[in-house]
Amino acid sequence: MLNKMAKSTPKKKVEISKSLLIECYMNHVLATETHPTSVYKFCKENGLEEVEFYNFYNSLEQLKASIWQEVFDQTLLLLEQDENYKSAPAVEKGLSFYYSFFELMKANRSYFMLIKPAQSMMIPNSLMELKGLRSSILSFAEQLFNVESESKLKINKSNVYAEAFWTQFLVILGFWYKDSSVNFTKTDALIEKSSLVFNDLIQKKSLHNLMDLGKFLIKEVI
Repeated sequence: MLNKMAKSTPKKKVEISKSLLIECYMNHVLATETHPTSVYKFCKENGLEEVEFYNFYNSLEQLKASIWQEVFDQTLLLLEQDENYKSAPAVEKGLSFYYSFFELMKANRSYFMLIKPAQSMMIPNSLMELKGLRSSILSFAEQLFNVESESKLKINKSNVYAEAFWTQFLVILGFWYKDSSVNFTKTDALIEKSSLVFNDLIQKKSLHNLMDLGKFLIKEVI
């Protein structure tokens, strides 16, 4: 599990699970600051049967991408355990999602910094690794902002909000990678300010919060 990674990598034959493979992969990256070069070497290094690896993943790239999905899955588990979350408005649920997601990221920051793309201010160089995560976040956001279209000829607002939510996520992710503030308080500030703007757009309110967000980004990024 991401929130409690294995302290040591197993060296004898053990029963393989997704959690174990993720732990072994992350531990390898953290210990060597390199990615495993082949499934064969990865399994041999960890005392695993290569044939069993393919019961869960078809490549190391797929395993690596699944780590982002694991953060998402654990985030939802944490949210579902919160009674206040269940009755909260959609925007507040989105806010809670971001706070919880990046708390898990923070708990494993050393790993995520090692796999950081060269250019990560707004979006990673390659979104292929985040393809599965994007699908999960879009599905989550569509349910969160489920809005009935006034007619079939009009744009599905739920899809529009979901895409905006994903863009918001990418902006926060890029900012988090470069955040040097203690305990990442500036990332928390960005999450709050951007969520206020998101709420304003949905409610068709004034652009005051958008201007505030713009000033924040100009001060912290440019």
